[in-house]
Amino acid sequence: KLAGSPLFYLYRAQAYLSMGNNDQALIDAQKANELDITLLQAYLVMGEAQQAEGNMAASIDPIQTYLRYVPDDVQALVTLGKAYAAGKQDQQAVEAFSAALKLNNRLFDAYLQRGLIYLNQGDGTKALDDLTIASKMDPESVDAAIGVGRAYLVLGYDGDAYLQIERAQAIVKLDAEWAELHYWRAVSLDRLKRFDVAAKDWQALLELPGAVVPADWAREARLKLEEFYTRTPTVTVTPTQTMTRTSTPRKMTATATPGKTATKAVTHIPAPVKSSTPTP
Repeated sequence: KLAGSPLFYLYRAQAYLSMGNNDQALIDAQKANELDITLLQAYLVMGEAQQAEGNMAASIDPIQTYLRYVPDDVQALVTLGKAYAAGKQDQQAVEAFSAALKLNNRLFDAYLQRGLIYLNQGDGTKALDDLTIASKMDPESVDAAIGVGRAYLVLGYDGDAYLQIERAQAIVKLDAEWAELHYWRAVSLDRLKRFDVAAKDWQALLELPGAVVPADWAREARLKLEEFYTRTPTVTVTPTQTMTRTSTPRKMTATATPGKTATKAVTHIPAPVKSSTPTP
């Protein structure tokens, strides 16, 4: 008798979802929905299970159905926003995250995801606002920390961008995070015309596993290195030359690579630095 109850399948679906058994959670949630289409929580679990399986597009309909009757469920709004963001439906995603933040202004995921959307849209001011809040809420978030640096780049504050991305090195752990750091730090250094230091990051990026480096980043890194070495050819000194002055090479600290103990980063901000900092 209990096995024929929609609540039985709903509760079991929730349990499976919490254990990471997403396939079975989806099956049970769908069964609960078949037995009782008015059981709203089943729609939410179906959407969450779809997202857990990586099927973001399929999660939209059941979550929308749930929110039609429970519009003030903050977490459901964030979940819907993530689905829209994954499908590049930026306006719908921003609306969902904004609705969630009106109900609760302490939502890290909403600030982070909305900030990244603003960043990709080229709205540096809004991106900086959201990502700064997200970074303060979770100081260990690499996405938020580097996102703040990227927002500075959009706004044209290249020196601030470099400093922010450099500080993010302290919390980087995964190869994919190292890829983000090397790429965006190299971009900021290029803008500051510190091509010699940027070359170290471009090279470090290419030394990471290919699976974590987007193809367009790898192409850009190879092009930048080619340009750098073409611009600064090796000088060959012949035996007949007389050296009247010995140059002391500038000491430059190597950039840390994943899996190794991080070395000391560049100690001085590359000049020139745009000193004015926007107010978030």
